[in-house]
Amino acid sequence: MKLINYRKISVIMAVVALSLLSCEEQKIVTPAELPEQINTWLSTKFPGATVAQASTERDGFSKNYEVTLSDGTNVEFNGKGEVTDVKSTKSLPAGIVPDKIIQYVTKNYPGSTIISWESDGNGQQAQLDNSIKLEFNKAGDFTRIDQ
Repeated sequence: MKLINYRKISVIMAVVALSLLSCEEQKIVTPAELPEQINTWLSTKFPGATVAQASTERDGFSKNYEVTLSDGTNVEFNGKGEVTDVKSTKSLPAGIVPDKIIQYVTKNYPGSTIISWESDGNGQQAQLDNSIKLEFNKAGDFTRIDQ
């Protein structure tokens, strides 16, 4: 009887622990609370913009940062301070999108600019100002158009 109760309690505790780990917790932070690496990257890539809002989000064991700039650009960083997502209404500044992707877009979509870039570690996606979404592998090779 006691063994059954211990098993039930263990299962309940495991379920509670897993549900707590899967919960996302978002917290608004000031620019001063962002890692120095993120502030440096932002001031280098977007010198005329200021941080309008910043937040951290913890999902399980990982911590991510989301920053909205005064020009409306939204930038996401992983816990290591690496850029994972940049969205804007205008062309992204140099040095954000890998050169191989820029070369592909310039060759195949002349006159178009990249307004959004995202990397999940396995692949990359670029959205053009004409709403076309292009997918690339980790190395930056074109794989397909995302419909």
